[in-house]
Amino acid sequence: MLRYRKEDDKTDKSRKLLAAILGGSPAATFFIKKSKAIWVSKAAEGILGWPLEKWLDEPSMAFIYPNREEFERVNNEIIYKDIVKKGRISYEYDYVHRDGHRVPTLVIMQAINRDDLDEGFIFSMMDNTERVKTSNAIKELNEGLEQKIEKRTKELKEKVNELERFREATVNRELRMEEMKKEIERLRKQLQEKDKTKAEK
Repeated sequence: MLRYRKEDDKTDKSRKLLAAILGGSPAATFFIKKSKAIWVSKAAEGILGWPLEKWLDEPSMAFIYPNREEFERVNNEIIYKDIVKKGRISYEYDYVHRDGHRVPTLVIMQAINRDDLDEGFIFSMMDNTERVKTSNAIKELNEGLEQKIEKRTKELKEKVNELERFREATVNRELRMEEMKKEIERLRKQLQEKDKTKAEK
C-alpha cells in the first residue's frame, strides 16, 4: 500500500504499478521533496511505527530524528554533501521509532535529478537491526577470544618465567654443591697431610 499527499492523488496505471511494486517491498520507500514525504510505502509503519498519515502530514522528516539539530546535521553532513556529486548515496543511521527507541537502518537515497535537488529523492530505508546484532555478537566473540588469548599468553609467560627461575635455582644449587664437594675434598687432603706429618714425627 502506498499513500500520497491528497493534492497528488491521481490513480493512473503507472502509479498503480509503482504502488504494487513498492508495496511488496520489505524496504520502506518514500518520495521526498524539500524534506517532505510526498508518498510513502506501508513498510515505513513496520520499521519505525509511525502511521502513514504522520509521514505525509508533517512539514519535514525531522520527527524521526532525536532533535532538529541532528536532522540538520545529517542532511548537511551526510545527505546533501555527497548526493550532488554522486546522485545516489547509502548510509547507516539509527532513526527514532514511534515508541522512542532507536532503530538501526540502512538508507539508500537517489536524486531524481542531481543537478536540481528540488525535484526530490527516492529514499529507501531497511531495518538493519539483525545485521547490527550479528555484527555486535561477532565483535563480542572476537573481543572475548582476544581476551582469552591475551590471558593464556600471560599465563604461559608466567610459566616460562617460573621455569626459568627454577632452572636458575637448580643450576646455582648444583654449582654450590660442586663447590662444597671441592671444599670438602680440599679439607680432607689437608687433614691427611696433617696426619701424615704427625706420623712422621
